[in-house]
Amino acid sequence: MVPESMPEGLRNKLWNLFDRVMTPDKLEKITFHLWFHLYKEPLDTRGVIVSDFRTDWRYTVAKIRERFLTSEWYVVYDHLELLIGEDILSEQLVNAILEQEQAAYRSVQGQIVQITDAVEIAAVELAANTGGRFSSSSQHIKNALTLLSDRANPDYRNSIKESISAVEAMGKTLNGSEKGTLDDALKGLKKRPLYNPALLDGFRKIYGWSSDSEDGIRHSMKKTPSLEYVEAKFFLISCSAFVNYLKAVGADGQE
Repeated sequence: MVPESMPEGLRNKLWNLFDRVMTPDKLEKITFHLWFHLYKEPLDTRGVIVSDFRTDWRYTVAKIRERFLTSEWYVVYDHLELLIGEDILSEQLVNAILEQEQAAYRSVQGQIVQITDAVEIAAVELAANTGGRFSSSSQHIKNALTLLSDRANPDYRNSIKESISAVEAMGKTLNGSEKGTLDDALKGLKKRPLYNPALLDGFRKIYGWSSDSEDGIRHSMKKTPSLEYVEAKFFLISCSAFVNYLKAVGADGQE
């Protein structure tokens, strides 16, 4: 399926899922978040208050339906992200429909991104869900994912920077030092027999590219960025996988 598209069948199935969660007991919460965060309209333009105990939501639901079914393709994903983030809509059910309809997107950590491979999604999910002393690395992955998933104004340059920073944070944590760069952290890990030196050297070369790149990933930009989604996606997935590798090997070596 063409990424920047929303076939009628896919849109209708997603609306059916969206419509089912708009039950009377949830409409107050759902409309608050839609009006405040997505539509950015006055909250008092939502439902019509019939009495002190009842609100007529028919006009409101009709308005949501019209926006969902007639807006640009990315607006549909904006609706889904908002409700997934508020634990109103099931990410699993959304992904099931996206997979059934062979959409070019999946929801990962509540962010709808152009990643469909299950192994790649699992790598990002694992890296983003790391807690405890590795939480800094996890937060960088989440930041990279958020910057990549912004369909209206994606920031590929800073998404790549956040992905690389996740590896840097993991290396510093494993070395027990917050000083230095990613290159310093990888050199420190190389002194330990746990890690494959070839893999560490390979990632040092990637770090070297990001540092010297004219697109200014690690430094100030020298010209208009030429980076595209494919590069940002590559770094998100590869850095997630490398973070998972460093953490797994390091944890095993400490047991």
